[in-house]
Amino acid sequence: MRVLIVDDEINILRVVGDFLTDCGHEVLTAEQGVDALAQLEVAGDVDVILSDVRMPRMDGLDLLRTVRLRHPGIPLILMTGHGDESVATAALQYGAQDYLKKPVGLRELMHCMDRIDERRRLEAQVLADFRQVRRGLVAGEQVPSEAMPTLVADFLVVFPDDATTRLVRDILQRLGHTVHSQPDAASALKLFAEQTIDVVITAVDLPDVDGIDLVAEMRSIDSTVIPLIVSARPDRQTLVRALECGAVGYLNEPLVETELRRLIAKALSEHKRSSDMQKLLGDLIEGRSDLQTKIAERERYLSHLIDSAPFGIVSTDNNGKILTFNGKAEQIHGYTEADIKGRPLSLLFADPADGSGLNPGSKESARRQHLKQNGELVPVLLHSSDVMDGGQRVIARLHVIEDHTDREHVEAQLLQAERLSVLGQLAPRIAHEFKTPLQAILGNADLATSMIESGQADEAREFIGEIVPAVTAMTDLVQQMLNLGKPTASSDLIIDLKTELNKLLSLLSPLRVLRQCDIEVDCPEDVPAIKGDPAQIEQVFRNLVVNASHAMEGVAQRRLYLGVHGDADGRRVIVTIRDTGCGITEENLERMFQPFFTTKPEGKGTGLGLPIVKTILDRHGASVQVDSTVDVGTTFTITFASHQTQG
Repeated sequence: MRVLIVDDEINILRVVGDFLTDCGHEVLTAEQGVDALAQLEVAGDVDVILSDVRMPRMDGLDLLRTVRLRHPGIPLILMTGHGDESVATAALQYGAQDYLKKPVGLRELMHCMDRIDERRRLEAQVLADFRQVRRGLVAGEQVPSEAMPTLVADFLVVFPDDATTRLVRDILQRLGHTVHSQPDAASALKLFAEQTIDVVITAVDLPDVDGIDLVAEMRSIDSTVIPLIVSARPDRQTLVRALECGAVGYLNEPLVETELRRLIAKALSEHKRSSDMQKLLGDLIEGRSDLQTKIAERERYLSHLIDSAPFGIVSTDNNGKILTFNGKAEQIHGYTEADIKGRPLSLLFADPADGSGLNPGSKESARRQHLKQNGELVPVLLHSSDVMDGGQRVIARLHVIEDHTDREHVEAQLLQAERLSVLGQLAPRIAHEFKTPLQAILGNADLATSMIESGQADEAREFIGEIVPAVTAMTDLVQQMLNLGKPTASSDLIIDLKTELNKLLSLLSPLRVLRQCDIEVDCPEDVPAIKGDPAQIEQVFRNLVVNASHAMEGVAQRRLYLGVHGDADGRRVIVTIRDTGCGITEENLERMFQPFFTTKPEGKGTGLGLPIVKTILDRHGASVQVDSTVDVGTTFTITFASHQTQG
């Protein structure tokens, strides 16, 4: 087909033109509507026009109206941009063949061109049928009734002389059409207002009004009416005016029956095409309306579904600007979608350096502190991933936000319960630790009393002086017990792991948990710090050290290694806790972090220690690896990100 593409964007002309050329079509291009009209006059027949809506000087709708007036047989397809749906509907009502939404999909364009080509084929078949009928009548042959065209129409014949009117009427009635006739424009317009007219055959020279002006007025009322013009003056000016008013045929007087029949067939073909187009347009508008209703219902359903989700759902563009913000996200952060839409996602971050969720191409899940609109902190778990289109291009980022306020409260209670559980497990050892200073207190008190009764005051003072260190030791033990059982608030601080290990050993050593172990501490001075909650990190180390000491009960050689080292580039801090205990079987290694799983005798373990260790390490973004050999020992290797990397 010969295709005329009209668009003021050169890139679209080039891309669409190259595609249609590759599909075997002949392509003409114009950058404006007026240029397209000029090309139509020069180029001759064009099979289809593909035009943009938004153009300078003459937009697509103006071009459509002009083409329908001057070249009514050429189908025109409009290309519309975002927000042009109402324009597209109006264009279809004005007689556009179809419309495509920008950016134009090449597959959709190909299907559209195929539909037009099929319509052209059908129209050509109709014309061929009429030509066959005409040839049969000219040759004087009897054409079987079944070969006659079945399409009938209502004709209005407007001639001032009766002879021409009778000639045209007789031909039309023999073809089975309904014929109305009037001698002048005034009576013709009156009848036109009362009757449905499909085709008008009129002379140019009427008693009251020019026939071309009559046709133009009729088409302004009903643009589907098909005009045929008859003139006794075959000049170019009259011909151009006839074509401009939409005439599909032009006859000279006196009329020649064969030529009249040919143009009647052409008018019928155009009438059929126009009728089919109107029906197709009606079906298209109705189908489009149904589709829009279904799309609106689907969008409402998805909107309600997203708003009903039990977690925040936020989408951002590739620059991190918020596009959507569901109801749960509003509840978590205190912003409305109207408040936050178009603003950067980083507005929600408590730490300005936190880039979580802003890295295209990655799937991230991390615990973070977000800021509410009122400035309050809210702990969240943020999951982020890319949204891809059909071409696997990133078009947005999706962020799922879980409010962990209640969960952190429950976790804090679980951590406290585990601390108290450890305290309960240490109770027998604590009682044993109390016996020695109590024995010293009682013994020295008895001796001091005896010395006082025998008058030996100086000796009594010496025994009383021995009581003070014992009381001090007991006071320290009580404070350590309080520290162990006291709940602590979560914090996010710079932590020196060497200091934390030394504090832990100082806490546990007086309780004789590790008195019989050979302890090696390997902590260089230049180990990087980490960022986290010191109380929770202390709880991790305490659980692992106490477990190691329990594993070495009954073992001849009890050695405990505690090491803290940085990696080569200072981005990681590695903590190693190694014992020479009984070891862990391969089967139990797979289950050791499951809640309530324990290999300790009943009453000596809750099965919560290692799960809590794993929970705390996950919260701090740390990993843990366990290597163990039965009857040889166990090594826990914990890897933290350094403070510089976290910040």
